[in-house]
Amino acid sequence: MKIGIDIRSARGDKTGKGWYTYHLVMNLIKLHQDNEYVLYGNCPDEEWTACIEKTRHRMVLFHGSKILWHWRVVNHCKKDNVNLFFAPTSFIVPALLPPEIKSVITVHDLVSFLFPKIHQTKAQIIEKLFLKQALKKTSRVVCVSENTKRDLITLFHCPAEKVAVIYPAASIGTSAEEQKMPMALATEKFILGVGTLEPRKNFKTLIEAFSLFHKKHPNVSLLIAGGKGWKEKYEVPKNLPIQFLGYAPEHVLKNLYMNARALVFPSLYEGFGMPPLEAMALGCPVVCSNTGSLPEVVGDCALMIDPNNAREIAEALEKLFGDDDLRTELITKGHLRAKEFSWKKSAEELIKLFQKISD
Repeated sequence: MKIGIDIRSARGDKTGKGWYTYHLVMNLIKLHQDNEYVLYGNCPDEEWTACIEKTRHRMVLFHGSKILWHWRVVNHCKKDNVNLFFAPTSFIVPALLPPEIKSVITVHDLVSFLFPKIHQTKAQIIEKLFLKQALKKTSRVVCVSENTKRDLITLFHCPAEKVAVIYPAASIGTSAEEQKMPMALATEKFILGVGTLEPRKNFKTLIEAFSLFHKKHPNVSLLIAGGKGWKEKYEVPKNLPIQFLGYAPEHVLKNLYMNARALVFPSLYEGFGMPPLEAMALGCPVVCSNTGSLPEVVGDCALMIDPNNAREIAEALEKLFGDDDLRTELITKGHLRAKEFSWKKSAEELIKLFQKISD
C-alpha cells in the first residue's frame, strides 16, 4: 500500500503535534517495510532524508503558500496513485482529496470549538472551514484520548465506529536507558512549567500561584520553558525568581524535568497533554489540571488541581514540598504510568487501522 503523510510539523523546533508526527511516522517506517510511504514536506530535512535512505520510501517537497501546498499534494497523490493519505495534524488535504483516495486524520483536540477565546483566530478559521468536510470524507478518525473522542462525537455527531483512540506517548524519556531510571533527584530547588506561551497554557495563574507559594519558600524558583505563542504578555513582580527560558531543545528539557522539584501543568484544556507524561517518565512529580484529557493521561499518579484556582495550585505545591513520602510515591507511580504509553504500540495500532481500511 502506498501511503502519503504530511510531515511538515515534524521538523525544526517541534511542539506537541510536531513530536506526535515525528515519533509516530518514524515508528511506522521502522515497523512496516511492506508499505511505501510518501512523505510530504515543504523544505529539506537531513534527518528525514537519512531515515528513508536506501528504502523505497520517498520525500516530496512543495514550496509556496500553504493553500497552494495542499493543492499540490492533492494533485501529486492522484498522479502518484497514492492509496491512502494520513494527516497527523492538518485537515486540509483530506478535505480536498477525491473519493478514490482514502484518508485517516488525527484530531488532537476541539479547542477551536469549545474554547475559542483561548485559541488563535487564524487556527479557528482553518479548522472551522475544513474539519467538517474532512470528517465527511475521511475513512477513519484517530483521536488521541477518549476525552477528545467524546468531544468529537458530541460536537460533530461523528459515528463512534468511525473513531479510534490511539494514545501518543512521551516525546522524551522513552529510551531504554531512561526507562530504567526509578527516579530523578533534584539538585536545585525549582518548579517547572512547560508549554507554548499562549492563553490556553494558563501561565498567568501559575505565576499567581507561585507568588503565593513563594512567601513560604523564598529559595524556590519558577522556570517556564516554551516558545512564543500568541496574545501572551507576562508582568512578573521583580521580587519573584521567575525565568522564561524560551523554547527548550530536547536535551535541555530532559535535564529540566530530571532536576525540577515538580512540573506544574495548569492548562485549561488539552486533547492529550504530553508534558505531564514526559515528566513522569523522567522522575519528576506532577501537579496538573483536572480538566480535559489530563485525568485520563496521568491517572492517580499526579496531584490534580482546578486550573483556575491559584490558591489550590499553591496548596498542592505546599503538600508536595512538605511530604517526602508523597513525592516518592508520585515519582514511582508516575514512572510506571509513563511505561504504559509507547510510540511503537501507537504505530502498530495505526498500521492495523490502515490495513482494515485497505481490505
